[in-house]
Amino acid sequence: MVDHFSQQAHNPYDEAETLEDLRDGLHVVRALLQMGRHQQACDAYSGDLSRALLINLEAHAETLSLLRPFFPQGWTRLPSSLDERDGGYLANSAGVALRNVGESEIAFAVYSTALITRLMQRDWTNLLVILFHISQTLSGKNRMAKQERCLLLALDLAPQQDDKDHIFGTHLDRFVQLVQIGQWREAESMWQVLDPMGRNWSRVTYRPGNAELCYARFRFFKGDMTEEHLDNAEKLAKTGKNRASIRSLHGLRGEWRLDQGQFQLAAESLHEAVRMAREVGQVDVEAETLLALAKIHLDTLAAPRQEAERLANAERPAHRPLAELWLAIGDREQAKKHALAAYKRAWADGEPYVRRYELNQSQALLEKLGVEIPNLPPYDPDKDEKLPWEDEVAAAIDKLRAENEAKQAAEESQEE
Repeated sequence: MVDHFSQQAHNPYDEAETLEDLRDGLHVVRALLQMGRHQQACDAYSGDLSRALLINLEAHAETLSLLRPFFPQGWTRLPSSLDERDGGYLANSAGVALRNVGESEIAFAVYSTALITRLMQRDWTNLLVILFHISQTLSGKNRMAKQERCLLLALDLAPQQDDKDHIFGTHLDRFVQLVQIGQWREAESMWQVLDPMGRNWSRVTYRPGNAELCYARFRFFKGDMTEEHLDNAEKLAKTGKNRASIRSLHGLRGEWRLDQGQFQLAAESLHEAVRMAREVGQVDVEAETLLALAKIHLDTLAAPRQEAERLANAERPAHRPLAELWLAIGDREQAKKHALAAYKRAWADGEPYVRRYELNQSQALLEKLGVEIPNLPPYDPDKDEKLPWEDEVAAAIDKLRAENEAKQAAEESQEE
């Protein structure tokens, strides 16, 4: 059976559009696992198949189902049936899937296990990959200061490898974070550095259209985004089968149209964002809330109060658009409640580590509702514990830099 499906699995995985396109490869991995051939199963999964599940399909639940047999002792214990390098690869893959299904705490623990392994192996390239994923997890947990320290470690490490793919990637990651916390002048300077680097990067390290999506969001936050920004990003994302970015672009376009009062166009884009999320078993609460807001303006939202209550009961409500929805319904008390929640979430770690655009929008909404702006404490570095492996990574980078400098000095001395 393995031989049969291995012979069938010859189409390029990076062209996959449905799980059916990956069926033969998935059968091979599952059959090998049932036979106890974990190393061969890992080889069959790693690379093109795993990237297609993530990038092309956002098939996070399918990925976790496929990987579970490798981790009989739990996600935070590396597979004993594989060497540490392959086990670390699968752990990182599991961490990505866990984060995308909302299991950020488990994802962080998985990443930390994989990071320590990569650090012991001096596997700098994969350490950079894990630092990126940890930074995204920290952002999702609203720990913006820790995210920054994680990104700065990655920015420090990448040049020591002279790894152009990851030098570009770390600059892009830092650009996104600078945009998020509202350091827009620094973000523009970072964009001027990374944009000329081009986009001809391996699919291993970069998903086509991501940079343009990030830049479009930057311009949206600044208030000068255009249709051209969105179209350029969407074209690249579609060419690269980058499903997550395509979905995000529908959401961004919908929010932009909503701000412009173009409610029908907004509803069309937001409906597509919601559809794409549901198609892969996810819930895009923000897109659903914005869609409800567009519909209420179009007078096409059935049972507005019931819909608002449903959205308010989500695991992580989209508080600001939800406040605007309640205001449109006419319930100012609920609007105030969610506007305050939006402001407090946007405050994150406190100045300067805030979600700047959301904070500004939430403050404007509170003022509109006549609510006093909360007096929240700024960021206090003395109360912010270090990441459990932060000092070890920093020391390893310092050691690597010293080694590289000594090597360069020796080479220059020989040339003389």
